[in-house]
Order: sequence, then structure tokens, then C-alpha cells
Amino acid sequence: MTSLLLISDNINWLSELKIHLPNIFIQHYPEITKANEIEFALVWNPKEGVLAKLPNLKVIFSIGAGVDHILRDKSIPKEIPIIRMSDPFQYKMVAEYALLTVLYVHRNIETISKNNNKKVWTEQTAAYTPEYTVGILGLGNIGSVIVDRMQSVGFSVLGWSRSKKILDGVETFSGFRELETMLPRCDYLICALPLTQETKGIINTASLSLMKKDSTLINIGRGEHIEEEALLSYIDKVPLKKVFLDVFPKEPLEKSHSFWNHPKIFVTPHMAGEVLPKSAVFSVKKGIDRFQNGEPLENIYDRKKGY
Repeated sequence: MTSLLLISDNINWLSELKIHLPNIFIQHYPEITKANEIEFALVWNPKEGVLAKLPNLKVIFSIGAGVDHILRDKSIPKEIPIIRMSDPFQYKMVAEYALLTVLYVHRNIETISKNNNKKVWTEQTAAYTPEYTVGILGLGNIGSVIVDRMQSVGFSVLGWSRSKKILDGVETFSGFRELETMLPRCDYLICALPLTQETKGIINTASLSLMKKDSTLINIGRGEHIEEEALLSYIDKVPLKKVFLDVFPKEPLEKSHSFWNHPKIFVTPHMAGEVLPKSAVFSVKKGIDRFQNGEPLENIYDRKKGY
């Protein structure tokens, strides 16, 4: 009987997989009873060597849009396809977070909150949304949903990606030279990029110096997209209005980290887009069905592109 190995601490995956994949035997690591029958693996941060020991493994599914937690294990045969999680509900969650952070600044919620604690009534002047521009780094599945959310409330939207893309109502840019053109126009900059050698450290001293002095930076991509010392140095000298950080190179963020105490930085605990088994299981089922039917797999991680 075909089997799937689940490597996750989230016990809800087990029940959802059994409901939606009734003809597949689910084995939950570390209890592997029939290693030879395992053709599929659904994993988060697998221990090194575990997957390489499965002789009939055909496809690896990532519990997450990123696959760096899998690639750390160099023993996994490179010919085994790795499938990035593609869950429309997760995309919506990330877009909600992006819109929340933008509106937090746009509607001056921080000042209102401080006034509330002081029992101070101060009327606020509304900002005309179409006069403000949101720039989005990364126009893939998540970035395109963020575009829709920002447009739905009236923001002007710019988008940047490694290769040129066309989106309705969006002025798009590609390549690092065009990024330099886009950055000075953004009141809000949202990083929703995959992590590659090209995008690592994309938020650095040079790119920060191109941003508007009163702009807001939001990172929901990967922690490594930001050069942390460059960010701290820059906002101390030429403060951005606000910086929202949801991802970090090392998580949980250490209590001694400077981000916690900086008045311009708002830290959130990698909460923008959780992968929920109740919705994400359909992505796994679709992938298995396509494989068993001899159809091309979708959302395969491209080792050359890095995403």
C-alpha cells in the first residue's frame, strides 16, 4: 500500500490527511513501520538523513512556501522533486497581515493608541489613499494577492520581481537597476520575495538610502532579506516611519536582540501566514493525485532559480 511520511509536530495534519487521503497509509515520524512503502513525504524541518533512507521516495511536499528547511539536508537525492506549499488561504492570511501593517501606519493607529492610554481626544486628519504608493517586492502567488488587497482600498501599487511580469493596474519593474527606480516612489515597501542568492540582503544600506525618509518597511519574506546592522544604522540616522518585521534569520528572536527595544521597529512572531492543515491538505492531495495520474507536478522547487 502506498504510504506518506508526515514529519510535523502539528497533530492536526494527521487527521486531515487520513480524511482526504483514505487510500494512502500515513506514517507519522518517528514511528516508521514500513519504510519501503513510503512514496511521499510531507515535512517541516526534517532531521538530516531521514528522507535519504527512504528507498522508494518519489515526492517531497514542504509544509511552507519556502523549502530552505529541507535543503539543509544535503543527503536528499537531488532528483526527488520538492513541492512548495501552495495554499490560497495562506496567501490571503499573508495579504491580510500586509494590509493590517500598512493601515496601522496609514490611519495613525500608534498615535491613537498612545492617546487612548492617556485619555486624550485628538482628532486625526484622514489621508487620501490614492496619493500613497505601496511597493511590493515579489509578484508570485503571495505578492499578487497582496496587490489585490492594496488595490481594494485604493492604494497605488508598484511591483518588482526578478523577471518582468504584467499585472492589471500595476506598474511593474524587474532587475536591480529598475529596483533603484521604484524604491524612491514607495510610501510603503513590502518584501514578499523568496530567498535566493540574488535576493539575500536585498534590503541593505544602498537600497535603504533610496527609500523615502518617512516611508514604512514591512518584511514578510525571509529574515535574510534584510541586512540587520544596515537597517539599525540607517533608521537611527534617517528614521523610517515604521518597520514591521515578521521573519528573522534565527527564530525565535533572541531577547537580547536590538529589534525588540527600537521604537521604530514592530516585531511579530512569524505569524503573517500560517499553513493550516484544514486548507493546505488540498494542495497535498492535488499533488499526489497529479503524480499518480501521470500528470506534471506543479509548484516544483527550481534548484537553478532558487525558488
